[in-house]
Amino acid sequence: MNKIRNFFQLKSCVFLFFIAGVFSVISCEVNSDSEPAPVKVESVTLSGTDSLKEGESKTFTVTVLPENAADKTVTWTSSDSEILKVDAGGLVTAIKEGKAVITVTSSDGNKKDSIEVTVVKKQTSEDNGGDDNGGGNNGGQEGGETENPEQPQSAPSVEIPSGVYVIQNSSKSISTFGGALGWNAGSVELSDYTYPSDSKKAKKVVFTRNGAYDAFYVNTTMLDVTASPKLYMSVYASHDFAIKAMTTNREDSFTVENDGEWGWHSVEYDMGAASEITMICFVSSIPQTIYVDKVYVTGAKVSSGSEGSGGSGSGGTQPDENLTGISISGPSSVKVTSQINLTVTATPSDASTGTVTWSSSNEDIALVSNKGTVTGLSVGTVVITAEAGSFSAEKTIKVIEDVDPESAVQKPSDISPESKYTVPFGVVTNGGIGNGQFSICFGAPSPMADYWDLFITGGDYSEQKVKLGTCGVTNIKTGKAGTYSLSLYAVYVVDDVPHYSNPWTGSVNVTTDSVAQTLPSDAEARLANRTLVKKKDTTTLTLQFENNTGYWRDDQIWVTGYGRNAIGEWCYLNKDGTAIPIQAGTTSEDWSFRFSDVDPEWGLQCKDFSSSRIYFTCGDEPVTMNAVIDGNGNVGVAQPNMAIENDSNSTKYFDWIEFTSGGVLYVNTTQVDAFTFPIVVADYADDGMGGYEWKKSVGVTKSRSEVFAAWDSWTDKYTHYKNLVRCNGTRILAPCKVPKTDFDMTYMDSYIADVWNYYKTHDLYYSENEHGTYTGRVHEIADKNGVTRNVLIMTRAGDGAKFYVYDTPNMEEAFEGSGKLAMDCSPGQSMEWFGTSEYGNAETSKNVQNRICSAFTRHAFIKQGNDYINVMDDPSRYYSEEPANMYSAFFHKEAGNLDGYAYGFAYDDNHDQSTTTVDGNCRGVVVGIGAWE
Repeated sequence: MNKIRNFFQLKSCVFLFFIAGVFSVISCEVNSDSEPAPVKVESVTLSGTDSLKEGESKTFTVTVLPENAADKTVTWTSSDSEILKVDAGGLVTAIKEGKAVITVTSSDGNKKDSIEVTVVKKQTSEDNGGDDNGGGNNGGQEGGETENPEQPQSAPSVEIPSGVYVIQNSSKSISTFGGALGWNAGSVELSDYTYPSDSKKAKKVVFTRNGAYDAFYVNTTMLDVTASPKLYMSVYASHDFAIKAMTTNREDSFTVENDGEWGWHSVEYDMGAASEITMICFVSSIPQTIYVDKVYVTGAKVSSGSEGSGGSGSGGTQPDENLTGISISGPSSVKVTSQINLTVTATPSDASTGTVTWSSSNEDIALVSNKGTVTGLSVGTVVITAEAGSFSAEKTIKVIEDVDPESAVQKPSDISPESKYTVPFGVVTNGGIGNGQFSICFGAPSPMADYWDLFITGGDYSEQKVKLGTCGVTNIKTGKAGTYSLSLYAVYVVDDVPHYSNPWTGSVNVTTDSVAQTLPSDAEARLANRTLVKKKDTTTLTLQFENNTGYWRDDQIWVTGYGRNAIGEWCYLNKDGTAIPIQAGTTSEDWSFRFSDVDPEWGLQCKDFSSSRIYFTCGDEPVTMNAVIDGNGNVGVAQPNMAIENDSNSTKYFDWIEFTSGGVLYVNTTQVDAFTFPIVVADYADDGMGGYEWKKSVGVTKSRSEVFAAWDSWTDKYTHYKNLVRCNGTRILAPCKVPKTDFDMTYMDSYIADVWNYYKTHDLYYSENEHGTYTGRVHEIADKNGVTRNVLIMTRAGDGAKFYVYDTPNMEEAFEGSGKLAMDCSPGQSMEWFGTSEYGNAETSKNVQNRICSAFTRHAFIKQGNDYINVMDDPSRYYSEEPANMYSAFFHKEAGNLDGYAYGFAYDDNHDQSTTTVDGNCRGVVVGIGAWE
């Protein structure tokens, strides 16, 4: 969160930075030598159909001339995305009946072309009536599955010509892609074809459409491609269906029209430059049974390993002469219909294995691709073999069913915790909800546990478990008042066996009374006595806004929210809370609405929406942001840069909150980058009786004028920070967000170096519930170039795991949690730094690094005489002296943040000092924009 990394540099003086799909744009100046003028685009020509059926997809193409144009990238837009959607690759999808215009525009915006597309209503079985082949409608029953024939007619007997190679598939390798699936009969091997001697036999695949995508894995490699390879299938179906072919170079779809009659269809698919087909998906808006027969390709051979498995084919690269052996690493189990990835390691490590051939000892149990991907087919055990030249290695893989968590639970007395598994953290309990109940919510460990077990002990209520499938659970009923001891375990299932983390332990006081609402402090009492907007049954939570500025009208406050929906698409929030996918070429003007646009009765009805920022802008127009496309064709958002004095956003008054909804609420205010105006967020919990109650509020309660006046007084004392008010007084920027010439970036370096040297001869020790107890020292270690690095090595108690900081951090890294304080320190990174994997760990070192970042930022290493004492776990002593991040200190101590909680730097959630609110039982969130004067 709030960290920026270089992505790539454009010579036109713009940097683009990529943050998990979100971009930041930072202007700069770059001197360049005189170069010939780039060739401009003279024309763009769009080709595609002018008619589509509902649910149908077609790829439109664009021709950009001249051929030697310097920048031939284009953006795609739809005039009405509720009728037609278009992605960054020109794939147009018909959503509903109507007309819309697809437009393609050159990167400079000067050339464009358009096609108007009419979307016609798709015929259904009810439109078509019955037929003569056993299909037709369902006797007037809506939503029923189309009646299947007893057995499809045999596919016509066809002799496969020379050079055609058949792809292996079977019912056991059928899997789902995005939805539940019900199956019909199994597979029947075909005998009506003459196959080349070295081909793979196809098998008949029979399955029922009943959900999102239905699919079967192909997992085969194309070799000796002599022409553009084509995929052929014979498909027997009663209604229209679309096919999505997943290949290594793209994901395409096309529609097969059937007009409601059972019959065989020859499907041809041009795979272009594909070298591997991974999956064939069938999409149908009408439930039906689809029979697949005779799957093969032309223009290429398939891999020649063991049938149905990976293999490397003939030829390939040879291993190095110094190779002495290989080994296989990766998981030892896979669930049925799931996949795992295995990798081969060479001995010695600097030798090349050349081409690796994979095989499975039993392909009815598991298949393995030429890249080591293992797909579980049925319960059992197989041996996966990898071969490189004359060397081979084996790994036994167990294929298991999905584990029923209920059957795997043990009692505390039977549990042997393993410290290598991460403990749940940030646990919050509430025993004051009445009626002998309590709630609990917590942060999910990383990697995510399979589930969590909670054991409750107290009075007559002992060793009762509650299975937790989410991070927030309410209304756990003990039935009696009293104090209950809690033990919460993260449970990881490996090879059908549950493995337990060390527990989080605590207690909760449960009451049986009806509990009156506890009002917050006087400064926010008003926030506890409000009426929430109505909530629809399908809504996760409601979101509403309050204008408490006393300065701006509701029609002058803009809302611009973006984040990911349930399937990971970047979306914006519209005025009713719906997440709308962001289209390339759009801007924040297309995504924004005013406070005055929101329905006062319903507010925003929010569903799953994650990794979100919600910007608020006071003035005549919203903050300026643009949708952009990365090198992989993914849509991202170019966020505003606040440090540019003459940028279009420089004098706009905007600020934001960070927000995730869906099962568990995560919300926080933030000053990690800047402060512009006060915001208070109030969280209301569901009271279990159709109502709600105030739970928590966070944010700045002083007015904007009061905060700026307090900052002036603060920086009279801490003069290093005097120059952070920017953009004509619009906002206060964080130290590392201003130009380096305007803030002394060596301010903390001598302090950091002194602390680092101290811990060369003294033990650094700290303990935290989330991640264990650690002890370590700084060691002088030569890197692969012979340069001495001062490496902090921390050892975790219990399992002896080691975690690293590869050298003395500088001030910017300490303030930002970047560079050497934001590294996994994996074996591969250790090789890059030191020429050996000795100083690497497969488990990330970032949890240790962010503790070190927090300690320096808060001046938690305090010098007494010749020694340093560590006060990491004593918030009362944070920022007690300089050098420290006194910008962050200000927002904890002087800005009016409720209870002193603030997000003043990226890891302010360490030791629970941030404004983060976590609620597994949220009913609604109210965001108030604070007073101006």
